[in-house]
Amino acid sequence: VDLANQNGVSGAASYKEVDVTFESQNTFTGAPLVVSYSDAGQIELHARYDIPFDNDVNSAITSEDYLVGNDSFVVRPFGFDIDFDEDRANNGGGLSRANDATGPAFARAGVDFSTSVTARVWQAADDSNSDGVPDSDANLTDNDITPNYGNESSAPENDVVVTHSLVEPAVAIGSRDGTLTGGSSFTGFTAGASTANLQFSEVGIITLNANLADNNYLGSGEDVQGNTVNVGRFYPHNFNLTSASTTATYTTKSPFTYMGQEFTTSFTLQARNADNEITQ
Repeated sequence: VDLANQNGVSGAASYKEVDVTFESQNTFTGAPLVVSYSDAGQIELHARYDIPFDNDVNSAITSEDYLVGNDSFVVRPFGFDIDFDEDRANNGGGLSRANDATGPAFARAGVDFSTSVTARVWQAADDSNSDGVPDSDANLTDNDITPNYGNESSAPENDVVVTHSLVEPAVAIGSRDGTLTGGSSFTGFTAGASTANLQFSEVGIITLNANLADNNYLGSGEDVQGNTVNVGRFYPHNFNLTSASTTATYTTKSPFTYMGQEFTTSFTLQARNADNEITQ
């Protein structure tokens, strides 16, 4: 039997000969044929069998009359790699990874941070339980890109939604979770990648998760996922001082203090984001 993919033309552009064994019921048996495709998309696989002359399977002469068949299937990207100007690709973390409050400062609350989402192929090291989903915090930066991703016929086949969850501070209630804005829906993939500026309204450390907008790649019923953990630290954009007052301690009648003399002061200090909202 000769096998071929469509290669973007009508019918098969070329075939590769493989050995198979059929039972009397015309059912293929033996080891399964392992087909691997290095990109993403809907694939049409063609097969043909050159019928032996006079139907004699032992004959070395073929009739050039073919028994043919074809069927299609979908190959999805293994997962989405999330990175920040290749910060994690360069050294596995860089300024974008903070394990706790002593980690490096990454971005101010409410200010743009450039984020890329890239569709990548499978690697065994990133799928320890073989479920076809990237492990938590799997490093996909060294996986090959699927450049077909983004050429699907219509949206939202390739739209990607990025969401967040708060890691630190550990206790979050209501608005303390913060808001992720500024392009959390990634569109317009080129050569398998899309970049947008995100903003996080709060301070702390977060995890980012990527999924298909419709959770259904090319009608296959399959989602594509990705995540990156410990993104941060996000820190206040500015501090605002309000209700400030000072009191001299030398005498209640004196409106001033002398050099070196103690005085008391009180004020309210507000940590704010780029929109001057108080970070909770």
